[in-house]
Amino acid sequence: QTQGSKGVGGPAVGPPPPPPPPPPALEKEKPAPSSTSMAKTKSPPTPSTKTSAKTASPPAQVTLQSEIPLNISFKGKLLGKTPAQISLPPGKSTLVLSNKSAGIRIRRNVDLRAGQSLSLNVQLEKGTLNVSAPTGAEIWVDGTLKGKAPMGDIELWEGDHQLLVKHGNDALSENFSLNPGGYMNYDVRQTSAPRY
Repeated sequence: QTQGSKGVGGPAVGPPPPPPPPPPALEKEKPAPSSTSMAKTKSPPTPSTKTSAKTASPPAQVTLQSEIPLNISFKGKLLGKTPAQISLPPGKSTLVLSNKSAGIRIRRNVDLRAGQSLSLNVQLEKGTLNVSAPTGAEIWVDGTLKGKAPMGDIELWEGDHQLLVKHGNDALSENFSLNPGGYMNYDVRQTSAPRY
């Protein structure tokens, strides 16, 4: 009877021990936020109060009266005929008042506040024009033939006018402004008139 052989070897070895845990990782310092990222977080600028103030400004109301009916124009746009009430923006404005048949074209300046009401009574005065021209020359003012030279003083309403003197094939055209109660003289006898 044979004796069973015993296994040869050292003592039984268990499972290997677990590896030691790694050292805790050092927390990296967070970089300070850059100026770019800070700029992105800024709140949007508030809208300017000046813009809202302008849009909220109410117009001014101007009432115009005159003895002679006058067309009222502002920046080339016809607004009505006197007597009338018109709306204008606040600030300085120039109104053109005209009556073609009467030969009237004047300007009136107004300085208005927002929401202001203004009453304007337009008073008109006349002035005098004298034209010295060669005998027989035609004298036209504002498109109307006034007569032939020699002729006396011509009474006109104050304001802007156009003078035209025709003599033969020669013609002289001139724009002028007459002050209230003013006197203006044109001597075209020695003037080199433009030819048309």
